[in-house]
Order: sequence, then C-alpha cells, then structure tokens
Amino acid sequence: LTVTDVNGCRNTALTSIRLQPDPIPEIVGDPILCPGEQTTLSTTLGYDVFTWSTGENTSSILTGFLPEVGLEVQDTFGCVGFDTIQLNAVENPVVVIAGQLDICDGEGAILQATEGFPTYQWSNGSDSLSTIARVDGIYTVTVTDLNGCQASTSSNLRVNPNPKPEIQGATNICE
Repeated sequence: LTVTDVNGCRNTALTSIRLQPDPIPEIVGDPILCPGEQTTLSTTLGYDVFTWSTGENTSSILTGFLPEVGLEVQDTFGCVGFDTIQLNAVENPVVVIAGQLDICDGEGAILQATEGFPTYQWSNGSDSLSTIARVDGIYTVTVTDLNGCQASTSSNLRVNPNPKPEIQGATNICE
C-alpha cells in the first residue's frame, strides 16, 4: 500500500496475508439409538466457537433422537467449518420364552428364549439361548440385539408336588 499526503510525501507499507483453510470438524458418537436412549456427540477440540443445531455451545452434547444433528465451528482466525451426523432410531427386540411351565417335583423344564440374539442373560445366571429350570418361581430372560438394544420377558414356572400313593386293603392274603 502506498500513500501520499497533502505535502507530496509518500510512504509504502507491506504486509503478508495468509490464506487459512476452513476447519473440518468431525462429529463422533453412536448414531444408533434404542427407544428412550440418548447419545453423546462430540467433536475434536481446538476450535474457539461451537454451535450445535440443538442450541448447545460446547464441544460435546447429550441428545435424544433427532434425524440429523449439525455442528458449526469457528477457529481462532474466524474461519468456519460445518459437519452433520444422521441419527437412527431403532426398535427394541422382542423376546418370548417357550417351554413347559408346569412340571413335577424332581423334573426340569427347558426354557428357551427367541433365537437370533448375540447375548442372553437369564435370572438364574445362565447366559445361553435356553436354561434348565427346576425351582418354582419366575424366570426372566434379557436379550441384547446387534444394535445394543435390550428386551426382557418373564415366565412363571410351577413345580407341582408328586402324588403320594397309598395302598389300601389287606396286606396279608391266603395262598
């Protein structure tokens, strides 16, 4: 830049201008939400201003299901970057217990949950698709699907007492 004043004096000033790249934020977090669940979304630090589409102004947020969440960041140079993430709401799995729920004392009932889940947890400690039940009471199974969503169901096992046979009549007979 060269300037000349009213007296005809001149002076020149030079400066260098650096072109700063726009920031490229990345939103990270679990985008799959089970019913009623919330997820934490965050981005890398190093930005001066965070503006989420949900209204928060922090580097991370806790949110329930929204189809899309956006983030605008601003760095120390005033450069702006933007990112979005798509959230997916999934349904809870459905589980049913099958098996004989009325047994006689001394027997065992094989109770089986719906097939196809990666994890099973029974109230009696078993962690497989089926469990053997021998004691009167409620048996609950909790399953977890590939999305991490859980469902539980319970069935009541009834253990019936064995009959007590009584032989009546004469115990002595003639030949």
